[in-house]
Amino acid sequence: MMRMTSQVSELFVLLCTPEFSPDRLQTTLASGKYSADDISEAACRYVHECRDEELPADRSPGETVEGVCSAHMPQSLEILLAYGLDPNRIWREDTAEINILEELMHIPNGYVAADSLALLLRHGGNPDLIVDGESLLHNCSFDLLFDLVNQEDRIRYDALVHYWMVLAGHGARDEKGLAHIDMRPGHDESELRNHRDVYYGAIESDCSEDRTEICFFSRNTNWEIGRF
Repeated sequence: MMRMTSQVSELFVLLCTPEFSPDRLQTTLASGKYSADDISEAACRYVHECRDEELPADRSPGETVEGVCSAHMPQSLEILLAYGLDPNRIWREDTAEINILEELMHIPNGYVAADSLALLLRHGGNPDLIVDGESLLHNCSFDLLFDLVNQEDRIRYDALVHYWMVLAGHGARDEKGLAHIDMRPGHDESELRNHRDVYYGAIESDCSEDRTEICFFSRNTNWEIGRF
């Protein structure tokens, strides 16, 4: 993305603050001063800015930490969607491409990322979007396996898994058109959309001792519904 215009900057300031006011954002957008591109860029910059927030180490899985900029993300994005936010818009940032769906992958505050992703996918977001030559699913699946061993912040990892569940639950495919989950008979990948109703665990693969698989289970029945 290029240097922020005054319009983008004005929206960014309203979004990226712990003192977020939905009424003020609504009133500002209703002025008609801002284009869909302005709104989409401000949203993407806001999400990017929230990637490295300082959050308490003793927070619980799925707990939304209040009083930080990301806490109101689903609420603010829902307002922006009504005024033209395009979830599939891609910008250049130096030599890389940047998109809000991909940026959400790195938000570690509870299930803010998963819930925001679900919202954007329901409003035209493309689960098969290619950013910098790679699909969202490809990038997230790589992080899912790499961070399984290497991510010391297990709450951050939990947020990533729930983002992945929402993405896979909306039928995401990689660059080759492949899904990254094998659902058990009688189950459909759409069940993963309700990510709070699913829990997971890692096991050694039946096929190889050097391979790890992540299993997903229904909270209602405790039966396995799929495996990555």
